[in-house]
Amino acid sequence: NNPKYAALPLRKGFFTAKFRENHFLSFDIINVKIPGHRKEGRMSMKELAKGVDVSTHNGAIDWKKVKQSGISFAIIRAGFGNTDTQRDAKFIANMNGALEAGLKVGAYWFSYALTPEEAKKEAEVFAGIMEPYRGRVQYPLYYDYEYDSQRYAAQQGASVTRELVTAMTEAFCCRLRELGWYSGYYTNLDYLRNWVNAKALTEYSLWLADYTGGPDTDCGLCQTGSTGKVNGISGNVDTDIAYADLPTLIRKSGLNGLSSNTAQPTGTCTGNGVRIRKEAHTAGKILAHANMGDQLLLLDDDGWGWSKVQTDSGVTGWIYNRYLNAPNRSASRRVVCSGTNVNLRESPSLTGKVLRQLQPGDEKELVCILPSGWLDVGEGYLYYDKSYLSLEK
Repeated sequence: NNPKYAALPLRKGFFTAKFRENHFLSFDIINVKIPGHRKEGRMSMKELAKGVDVSTHNGAIDWKKVKQSGISFAIIRAGFGNTDTQRDAKFIANMNGALEAGLKVGAYWFSYALTPEEAKKEAEVFAGIMEPYRGRVQYPLYYDYEYDSQRYAAQQGASVTRELVTAMTEAFCCRLRELGWYSGYYTNLDYLRNWVNAKALTEYSLWLADYTGGPDTDCGLCQTGSTGKVNGISGNVDTDIAYADLPTLIRKSGLNGLSSNTAQPTGTCTGNGVRIRKEAHTAGKILAHANMGDQLLLLDDDGWGWSKVQTDSGVTGWIYNRYLNAPNRSASRRVVCSGTNVNLRESPSLTGKVLRQLQPGDEKELVCILPSGWLDVGEGYLYYDKSYLSLEK
């Protein structure tokens, strides 16, 4: 499934073509100025973040290694076509893996629409697949119409024009926005010159494929190459650079389920590798990790020493307040023993190894009450029997 490439010299630059399994995927024109588009390039556009875009063709990805390599965001293919059965085979694994590793995410949908109405339908399917991630997506959702889209249209007897591609792009992006998503479109230099009227799409974020060393026009995101090497990803991977602070723009827009309230309180993580869990107890599924100095949005407090927070990458979960420096956080309860020889065990089970025995008057800090009824007190577990253990503030 790895793409193959061919390059032909032109009088003013190069024509590069991209193939996979003998299917023509895309091409690009290098070092050819596009009339009507102002050259911005690296000198006037600041590189804000490095990312990758991936699909099932990239195979299984070790997202923790990707994060450690300096990649801060990923644009993930959600699927193609007009039904949810065409969801990318690796979409869920890639979304969950990237979010849990602490990357910011966006997504794209490869289009085979023949009309603006079909493009709207694709947008609706895309939005449905993305809905479980609302509130966690800090990059746009993109429309991807390329040469394989045109090949399919020709097979169906459809005539593709610049006006049609522009209208389908507008219909797709507009429908996504109506559904509460920050939308944009992916394209390349040839499409900007011949197939898309960018002036009619200024309301939407541009993700430009430009491999010349700097984008030939202003864009929020630039795909800078397709042969990148990133630890955690086997083989080649598409690489990207963000030239706009898209997470801030999206948060201010109130779209993607993200808050536009810039005054929302935050807290600071005080430890390294602190687990953020799905539920407010230590048996809850680990969703992400926070490190010392990380800023976390404060969403709730359970009154028992746990806070619901949102990470910079959009992950929402629960953190133990002992590792959070923030105002108005609840304190842990105390476990007070009134019994004799109460077993403190290594695991929450009656067969767990006995670490020591508590005596009347002994106290422990309560981390949480597990769903099984056992008390996690940090250094071990106590079976919660109210006849000899009490919980006090």
